[in-house]
Amino acid sequence: RTGCGKSQTSRYIVDYFKQKGLKVVAIRHPMPYGNLVKQKVQRYSKIEDLDFHKCTIEEREEYEPYIVRDTIIYSGVDYESILRSAEKEADIILWDGGNNDMSFIKSDCEITIVDPHRVGHESEYYPGQ
Repeated sequence: RTGCGKSQTSRYIVDYFKQKGLKVVAIRHPMPYGNLVKQKVQRYSKIEDLDFHKCTIEEREEYEPYIVRDTIIYSGVDYESILRSAEKEADIILWDGGNNDMSFIKSDCEITIVDPHRVGHESEYYPGQ
C-alpha cells in the first residue's frame, strides 16, 4: 500500500549491495502520465534526465533519490525492453513497485512490506488492487 515504506526499503537495499561492490539498477513501476508511447523505456542516471523525460513532481520524488545515489533507474511501459536494458548494466536488478502492484519480472527474492498502522489490511487488499 502507498506510504508503508517500500521505496525507502528499496533504497536501503540498493545502498547495501553497492557497499558490497555490486552494480544495482532499479526498475520502478510505470506512472501513467503523459505520452505512453514516448515513455516506452525511460532511463534515468542524472538529474537532467528528469527534465528530458518531462517528469511530473510525483515521478521526480521517486526517481531522484536513486539518481543522487549514483544508481540508474528505469521506468516505462515496455517491460521486456526495460528488463533487457537493465540486465546489460546490473549485477542486481531491484524492482521498486508502487502501490499494490506486483513485479513484471520473475525474481529470485521477494520482500513484502506491510504497514503496522493499517491493521487488517493485509487480508483485505492484494497486489493490483
